[in-house]
Amino acid sequence: MLKGSVEFVASVESNPIEFDEVQVTDDRDEVDLLLIRADSARGITVSVRISDVSTEIDGVAIARNAADALLDTLAFERRLPIGQPRLIGQSFEQTDPPDETHHISAGVTLHMSCSATTLTRVDGTTIADQLSNSAAASDIHKQMFRSAIRSGGSTERFMHLYNLMMMLFGDHQGRVDRFIQQNEPNVALTQSPHLKTGVMETVYTRLRNEISHHRQGVDLELTKQEMSNHVGRLSEHVRGAIIAEATSTNGP
Repeated sequence: MLKGSVEFVASVESNPIEFDEVQVTDDRDEVDLLLIRADSARGITVSVRISDVSTEIDGVAIARNAADALLDTLAFERRLPIGQPRLIGQSFEQTDPPDETHHISAGVTLHMSCSATTLTRVDGTTIADQLSNSAAASDIHKQMFRSAIRSGGSTERFMHLYNLMMMLFGDHQGRVDRFIQQNEPNVALTQSPHLKTGVMETVYTRLRNEISHHRQGVDLELTKQEMSNHVGRLSEHVRGAIIAEATSTNGP
């Protein structure tokens, strides 16, 4: 059997973050420890310490899954558009090596630069607390949230987030809007052009429908600008819906 360490790096696609190294545990039997840190030059680095794996291929695959799950949680807690992890190094040795011989395979270190101008420095203890006490949410929904906020451009990001909202509420816009109104009581409402008088839709649903369906008199450039103005708040509604769904499924 083998033990070793596998290292990945992932970029933050806007508003880079820096924090000192933090230790995190994982439920996988083969994962002993994860170490995560961030700086503006390399992005986010995750080192996964593993043991009791049969092959290096298995070890790298297990480590990648653990690193990806950790990045999903960090993205969910910090609202960070974190890219996919890239393998930058690996080393393995026999758990009980004969004659003190070790087998080591090393990866190539990649240095990544960040062109964004806003850098956030966060205390490592804050990151550790957020990762250890992450809000209730299923792994798949954290993964989908991270994918949505990574979408390029505010229009694509808005549509991706709204589609995730629809999935959470059974593809029913009325349920989506009721949830939004509960959490944003002063949200702007307008009459739906395709439903009976008095049936209103939130600004989020109106914007989504203006892109998805033909609506007479709509200025799509104005719609896109409004989406840019509202996408941040929509992401908070989606995050809240994910937590609410997890809470209702698992109980208080």
